[in-house]
Amino acid sequence: MKKFLEKFWPAIVITLVIFAFHSRLFFPHSSIYITPDYGRSDSWHLSIANKFYYAQELKQNRIPIWNPHIGTGFPTLAEGQTAIFFLPNLIFFRLLPFVWAYNLTLVLSFLIAGWGTYMFCRSLGLSKLSSTYAGTIFHPHYLDLPATIFPLQVQGRVLIPTFLKSESKLTRESMLNRCRSTIVVQSVKDNLCSMNFTARSNASCCT
Repeated sequence: MKKFLEKFWPAIVITLVIFAFHSRLFFPHSSIYITPDYGRSDSWHLSIANKFYYAQELKQNRIPIWNPHIGTGFPTLAEGQTAIFFLPNLIFFRLLPFVWAYNLTLVLSFLIAGWGTYMFCRSLGLSKLSSTYAGTIFHPHYLDLPATIFPLQVQGRVLIPTFLKSESKLTRESMLNRCRSTIVVQSVKDNLCSMNFTARSNASCCT
């Protein structure tokens, strides 16, 4: 147990800090982040509504392809912001109550950001303490917390520290491995950029 704590205490600290920061989502009662908007809300009328239908379909062991409750029908499978095949979404929204699933996907995203920031800082030669501090303060910055109404954008942005770590590692690899890694990292970045563009386009059309 002592060796485990000595090795993984940074991850434990980052996890506890992030869960404490978002504890109001779960205790004393469940709640959801909503930003006030004039007229329709991107969170309430787009993100949460799509995710709610998504959860209902998963609990019936169905992949949500077409939502008949929006106008004359809406192609849920083709709507990028729902992130239908994102593995944590499939697990959480299938097994957990809707509000808990919705909140846990957000918190998990922030955890990925914190852990990724820690690993990136360690790759730069910073101490465990400094890297842990960086991991606890990266996630509540202006790019992520105001964007909680767009979960897909959050899930894309939180991978930035991991990408930075991967790219910093490229400078220490052979030319062949560097080319391979660059192709993988760049392809994932391109996919995230396209998802972010799709999310913004859908949001502008629905608001």
